[in-house]
Amino acid sequence: MVVISVIAVLAAIGIPTMLAMKKRSMVNATRTLVNAVATAIASYPTRTWQVNVRQGATPPYTYVPRIGRLFDLNGGGLGTSMTMAGDGKLDGDPVKELAAGGNFSQTLIDSGYSGFIAMTQPPIAKRNVNDVRQVIDEWKEPLRIAFGADVYGPSGFGIWSIGPDKTHGTKDDITSWESAEHAD
Repeated sequence: MVVISVIAVLAAIGIPTMLAMKKRSMVNATRTLVNAVATAIASYPTRTWQVNVRQGATPPYTYVPRIGRLFDLNGGGLGTSMTMAGDGKLDGDPVKELAAGGNFSQTLIDSGYSGFIAMTQPPIAKRNVNDVRQVIDEWKEPLRIAFGADVYGPSGFGIWSIGPDKTHGTKDDITSWESAEHAD
Protein backbone atom coordinates (compact mmCIF):
# COMPACT_ATOMS: atom_id res chain seq x y z
CA MET A 1 0.00 0.00 0.00
CA VAL A 2 2.80 2.39 0.91
CA VAL A 3 4.56 1.76 -2.39
CA ILE A 4 1.35 2.42 -4.34
CA SER A 5 0.78 5.64 -2.37
CA VAL A 6 4.31 6.83 -3.07
CA ILE A 7 3.90 6.06 -6.78
CA ALA A 8 0.58 7.94 -6.85
CA VAL A 9 2.15 11.00 -5.18
CA LEU A 10 5.10 10.95 -7.59
CA ALA A 11 2.72 10.65 -10.55
CA ALA A 12 0.64 13.56 -9.24
CA ILE A 13 3.77 15.67 -9.09
CA GLY A 14 5.28 14.42 -12.36
CA ILE A 15 2.30 14.62 -14.73
CA PRO A 16 1.73 18.39 -14.40
CA THR A 17 5.47 18.94 -14.74
CA MET A 18 5.57 16.83 -17.91
CA LEU A 19 2.58 18.69 -19.36
CA ALA A 20 4.20 22.04 -18.61
CA MET A 21 7.43 20.87 -20.24
CA LYS A 22 5.53 19.70 -23.33
CA LYS A 23 3.73 23.05 -23.65
CA ARG A 24 7.04 24.89 -23.23
CA SER A 25 8.60 22.69 -25.91
CA MET A 26 5.73 23.43 -28.31
CA VAL A 27 6.00 27.17 -27.65
CA ASN A 28 9.76 27.11 -28.28
CA ALA A 29 9.35 25.06 -31.48
CA THR A 30 6.72 27.52 -32.73
CA ARG A 31 8.90 30.51 -31.83
CA THR A 32 11.71 28.97 -33.91
CA LEU A 33 9.28 28.36 -36.78
CA VAL A 34 7.93 31.93 -36.68
CA ASN A 35 11.46 33.33 -36.76
CA ALA A 36 12.48 31.02 -39.64
CA VAL A 37 9.48 32.17 -41.69
CA ALA A 38 10.20 35.84 -40.91
CA THR A 39 13.83 35.35 -41.95
CA ALA A 40 12.80 33.65 -45.22
CA ILE A 41 10.47 36.54 -46.07
CA ALA A 42 13.04 39.18 -45.11
CA SER A 43 15.58 37.44 -47.35
CA TYR A 44 13.24 37.19 -50.33
CA PRO A 45 14.25 39.71 -53.02
CA THR A 46 10.80 41.22 -53.66
CA ARG A 47 7.89 42.27 -51.46
CA THR A 48 5.01 42.54 -53.92
CA TRP A 49 3.39 40.59 -56.75
CA GLN A 50 1.78 42.16 -59.81
CA VAL A 51 -0.87 40.83 -62.15
CA ASN A 52 -2.51 42.53 -65.09
CA VAL A 53 -6.28 42.30 -64.80
CA ARG A 54 -8.40 42.48 -67.95
CA GLN A 55 -11.19 45.04 -67.90
CA GLY A 56 -14.18 44.92 -70.15
CA ALA A 57 -16.18 42.00 -71.50
CA THR A 58 -15.45 42.52 -75.19
CA PRO A 59 -12.39 43.50 -77.23
CA PRO A 60 -10.50 45.72 -77.31
CA TYR A 61 -9.53 44.79 -73.79
CA THR A 62 -7.62 47.02 -71.47
CA TYR A 63 -5.40 45.68 -68.74
CA VAL A 64 -4.92 47.27 -65.36
CA PRO A 65 -1.99 46.30 -63.13
CA ARG A 66 -2.86 45.20 -59.60
CA ILE A 67 -0.23 44.77 -56.93
CA GLY A 68 -0.46 42.81 -53.70
CA ARG A 69 1.88 42.01 -50.84
CA LEU A 70 3.64 38.69 -51.27
CA PHE A 71 2.58 35.68 -49.25
CA ASP A 72 -0.88 37.03 -48.36
CA LEU A 73 -2.68 37.31 -51.67
CA ASN A 74 -5.61 34.96 -51.04
CA GLY A 75 -8.86 36.31 -49.75
CA GLY A 76 -9.53 39.49 -51.67
CA GLY A 77 -9.73 37.98 -55.11
CA LEU A 78 -9.59 39.91 -58.35
CA GLY A 79 -13.31 40.42 -58.87
CA THR A 80 -15.12 43.70 -59.20
CA SER A 81 -13.05 45.29 -56.42
CA MET A 82 -9.89 44.40 -58.32
CA THR A 83 -7.79 44.08 -55.20
CA MET A 84 -5.31 41.50 -54.00
CA ALA A 85 -6.01 41.80 -50.29
CA GLY A 86 -5.21 38.71 -48.28
CA ASP A 87 -6.91 36.87 -45.46
CA GLY A 88 -4.16 37.43 -42.87
CA LYS A 89 -2.86 33.86 -43.09
CA LEU A 90 0.41 32.92 -44.76
CA ASP A 91 -0.39 31.60 -48.25
CA GLY A 92 -0.09 27.94 -49.10
CA ASP A 93 -0.07 26.50 -52.61
CA PRO A 94 -2.67 28.54 -54.56
CA VAL A 95 -3.82 25.57 -56.66
CA LYS A 96 -4.28 23.33 -53.61
CA GLU A 97 -5.96 26.09 -51.60
CA LEU A 98 -8.38 26.84 -54.46
CA ALA A 99 -9.21 23.12 -54.83
CA ALA A 100 -9.90 22.98 -51.07
CA GLY A 101 -12.36 25.89 -51.30
CA GLY A 102 -9.90 28.70 -50.69
CA ASN A 103 -10.19 32.15 -52.23
CA PHE A 104 -7.42 32.37 -54.80
CA SER A 105 -8.08 34.04 -58.12
CA GLN A 106 -7.33 32.05 -61.28
CA THR A 107 -5.64 35.19 -62.65
CA LEU A 108 -3.21 35.09 -59.74
CA ILE A 109 -2.54 31.37 -60.23
CA ASP A 110 -2.00 31.91 -63.97
CA SER A 111 0.55 34.63 -63.17
CA GLY A 112 2.93 32.05 -61.71
CA TYR A 113 2.40 32.83 -58.05
CA SER A 114 3.10 29.61 -56.14
CA GLY A 115 2.81 30.53 -52.45
CA PHE A 116 5.23 30.98 -49.58
CA ILE A 117 6.91 27.55 -49.36
CA ALA A 118 7.44 27.05 -53.10
CA MET A 119 8.85 30.55 -53.54
CA THR A 120 11.13 30.83 -50.50
CA GLN A 121 12.11 27.18 -49.87
CA PRO A 122 12.40 27.68 -46.09
CA PRO A 123 13.85 25.00 -43.78
CA ILE A 124 10.53 23.80 -42.34
CA ALA A 125 9.73 20.33 -40.98
CA LYS A 126 6.98 18.35 -42.72
CA ARG A 127 4.93 18.34 -39.50
CA ASN A 128 4.65 22.13 -39.88
CA VAL A 129 3.06 22.00 -43.36
CA ASN A 130 -0.61 21.15 -43.90
CA ASP A 131 -2.34 19.59 -46.93
CA VAL A 132 -2.60 22.89 -48.82
CA ARG A 133 1.08 23.70 -48.08
CA GLN A 134 0.44 26.39 -45.49
CA VAL A 135 2.95 26.68 -42.66
CA ILE A 136 1.24 25.56 -39.44
CA ASP A 137 2.28 25.88 -35.80
CA GLU A 138 2.48 23.09 -33.23
CA TRP A 139 -1.29 23.40 -32.66
CA LYS A 140 -1.99 22.86 -36.40
CA GLU A 141 -3.07 26.47 -37.01
CA PRO A 142 -1.77 28.42 -40.06
CA LEU A 143 0.75 31.16 -39.27
CA ARG A 144 -0.53 34.71 -39.61
CA ILE A 145 1.01 37.59 -41.57
CA ALA A 146 0.35 41.33 -41.54
CA PHE A 147 2.03 44.45 -42.84
CA GLY A 148 2.88 47.84 -41.37
CA ALA A 149 6.23 49.33 -40.41
CA ASP A 150 4.58 51.32 -37.61
CA VAL A 151 3.65 48.04 -35.89
CA TYR A 152 6.25 45.52 -37.03
CA GLY A 153 9.35 47.66 -37.34
CA PRO A 154 11.77 48.11 -40.22
CA SER A 155 10.88 44.80 -41.90
CA GLY A 156 7.36 46.14 -42.48
CA PHE A 157 5.71 42.78 -41.78
CA GLY A 158 4.92 40.54 -38.85
CA ILE A 159 4.57 36.76 -38.62
CA TRP A 160 2.84 35.10 -35.69
CA SER A 161 1.15 32.06 -34.27
CA ILE A 162 -2.08 32.47 -32.32
CA GLY A 163 -0.55 30.16 -29.71
CA PRO A 164 -1.89 27.34 -27.56
CA ASP A 165 -5.24 28.99 -26.87
CA LYS A 166 -5.88 29.34 -30.64
CA THR A 167 -7.23 32.85 -30.11
CA HIS A 168 -5.85 35.87 -31.98
CA GLY A 169 -4.63 38.82 -29.94
CA THR A 170 -4.07 37.10 -26.61
CA LYS A 171 -0.93 37.12 -24.48
CA ASP A 172 0.15 33.66 -25.64
CA ASP A 173 0.55 34.73 -29.30
CA ILE A 174 4.06 33.99 -30.55
CA THR A 175 5.31 36.86 -32.71
CA SER A 176 8.27 37.72 -34.90
CA TRP A 177 8.46 41.33 -33.71
CA GLU A 178 8.52 40.95 -29.92
CA SER A 179 11.16 39.43 -27.71
CA ALA A 180 10.72 35.93 -26.27
CA GLU A 181 9.71 37.09 -22.79
CA HIS A 182 6.67 38.91 -24.23
CA ALA A 183 5.45 35.96 -26.28
CA ASP A 184 4.67 33.53 -23.44
